[in-house]
Amino acid sequence: MFGIQNLDLTRSTTEILKHCDLKAGDEVTVYADTGKSPGIVQSFFTSALALGVETTLAVFPQRRKMLQEPSRSALSLMKASTMVVDCATDAWLYTSGLNAILDAGGRVLQVLAAEDTLAKIIPNPGQVKRAEEAAKLFEKAKEVRIVSEAGTNITGDCHGRPGWGQDGVVRKAGDWDSAATAIYAVAPLEDAMNGTMVLEPGDFVWTHPEPMTLREPIRLTVQGGRLIKVDGGDQALRLDRWLRAFHDPNSYVIAHTGFGGDPRASPDFAQEVESIEGGINIAFGGNLFRGLGGKTKAKSHVDIVVMRQSMYLDDELVVKDGKIVHPKLKGLARS
Repeated sequence: MFGIQNLDLTRSTTEILKHCDLKAGDEVTVYADTGKSPGIVQSFFTSALALGVETTLAVFPQRRKMLQEPSRSALSLMKASTMVVDCATDAWLYTSGLNAILDAGGRVLQVLAAEDTLAKIIPNPGQVKRAEEAAKLFEKAKEVRIVSEAGTNITGDCHGRPGWGQDGVVRKAGDWDSAATAIYAVAPLEDAMNGTMVLEPGDFVWTHPEPMTLREPIRLTVQGGRLIKVDGGDQALRLDRWLRAFHDPNSYVIAHTGFGGDPRASPDFAQEVESIEGGINIAFGGNLFRGLGGKTKAKSHVDIVVMRQSMYLDDELVVKDGKIVHPKLKGLARS
């Protein structure tokens, strides 16, 4: 299966796994499919072996659908593992299977990032601290509000929901994270987000498998936690058709909102966009995940990232015009 090894990539994957605090006797499963880059799979497999843990490589046929449950045999193997390195081509976050693995005491590190991103974005102490502090801010907040000069004014009730902070590693039983990411978020109550979101040229809409960088404005109307209207030109029509194609009313339910926190992330790489420092995310669809406390099971999940907007938690300004300004978060990522 494997060819010539990318040594730079393997050094990076080894560093990522070192940050996961693996120890002797741990059992790591590298879960992959036939659509994944062999170089990424090889690097994580080689790195796990080099750290001296029990390592299994399991390759299954590509599922080819977002949020599709893993097969029973794959799920059984992963539930028996200390840690899963999830190298599946298509994301299965927000599935019952993932939550079953976490409930069994496993931890899962999703790997959607490309080789260049994995080699570039390595966890550092500042990123870990920023993720922890951002999660605390979301956890204590009762309300999240996004505004912009372009016309965005949208508010959600997040009272009682856990704060979520991704730093790209998993350290303990029940952890989930995604390698080479820095995303901080909360899941508003499913019926309690209302207002208007105006997307601008340069903003990003992740319509899987072909995301869009916007050339024109799109206006989203949200009422009672549901996306009820998509206005704009050709790209708005494309988003509307993408959502309709799932024939699932839960595709329109608010899933999460938050912002990115890594100054190394670039809009030139789709997998990095949600981690861009100060880029605000809002998502609709599935959010059935212990870390968010979400309750929506859906056939789809669309992430939207806006680059020049502001976010308040209660009345506290956290992001201003695409820049992180909260004193507990500024500068930490460069530590």
